[in-house]
Amino acid sequence: MNCRNWIVAAVATAWLANGASAQTYGQTTPAPKTAATQTINQVAEHPNHGLSSWITYDRPDCCGPIGTSMPILTEFYLRVGPSFPIGTQFLGDKLETGWMVVVGARAMFYNRPQTAAWAVDVHIANLNHHAQDLDVFLLNKTGTVVTLREYNRTFVGLGLGRERYLRGAAHSEAATWRVGWDGGGRYGSASAKLRGSRHVTDVIGGVYAGIHTDLEIPWGCCLFLAGIRGEWEYTWSDILQRTSDAQDLNLLFNFGVRY
Repeated sequence: MNCRNWIVAAVATAWLANGASAQTYGQTTPAPKTAATQTINQVAEHPNHGLSSWITYDRPDCCGPIGTSMPILTEFYLRVGPSFPIGTQFLGDKLETGWMVVVGARAMFYNRPQTAAWAVDVHIANLNHHAQDLDVFLLNKTGTVVTLREYNRTFVGLGLGRERYLRGAAHSEAATWRVGWDGGGRYGSASAKLRGSRHVTDVIGGVYAGIHTDLEIPWGCCLFLAGIRGEWEYTWSDILQRTSDAQDLNLLFNFGVRY
């Protein structure tokens, strides 16, 4: 091969090598996709317009029970009904049938199937009775002869109870039926209106025990209930400067809501 042929071959070889290098340099190897890159791409492809769900409160199961082993629910109630004085205490046969009003709340600690629950009860109760005007009392401290006209008691109460479902469970979507019992203590004040003297007051204490049955009706995230309750109540007092204890049997109509 002559010299000219060697020169042509060298130039061709150099030109081919330079073209291959340029092609390799022009191609870029894609970077590996990471989890952060994929998340950014998803957000870019599907933008989230509008307010956050924490602002709109659009969250599923917002009203479900807390926890899995022991769901805890809250119940508010109003109870009203007649109060019948009983017993042979100094006021037992002197008071007429009165009226009782109770407003309270209960923390319900359910078992896992929600067919039974323990209930912690906090409430405010008021009992008001008129008395027979012909009955005369002697206030020992003042020696004044008076006639009792009206007897009013206001309590703050704390109790513990138990609930059982005879039909359905607390989480049922249909109406359910339950029964229960409870008892506890009360502490408050009493006021006695007297004929022939100004009214007198006293600090009082008491205990109570009751049984009840309720029908529960679901409504959205809440549940409404209505039922009837029978209750025995005992009050210790010396408002008339002598033993002035009283016992009552209360028949109450119960209305409430649970969530």
